[in-house]
Amino acid sequence: NFVSPGVRLEVKPNSRWDAMVFYRALYLDEATDSFASTGVRDATGASGDFAGHQIEARARYWVIPKSTRLEFGFAKLATGEFLEDAPNATGGEPLFGYVEINQSF
Repeated sequence: NFVSPGVRLEVKPNSRWDAMVFYRALYLDEATDSFASTGVRDATGASGDFAGHQIEARARYWVIPKSTRLEFGFAKLATGEFLEDAPNATGGEPLFGYVEINQSF
């Protein structure tokens, strides 16, 4: 029940590094819809249909080629009018980050 056009850029500058950046805009399909599975909804449609901007980034590095890889990344949601103004919106702009080590055998 939402529309999410986006653009993704991936780069691999050498055999050990690669990275990705992703942007998407988040719109409700109809101003009276709820936002995904969050339950945030404005039945009147008065809060608009723009939920916000989502930005994600990831970088990976082969510490030991084809064996041990380090990965880190983040995702940020910059809320739009709907997620700020809907009657049951909780507010705030979520930020998620992670660091991961993968070992292949």
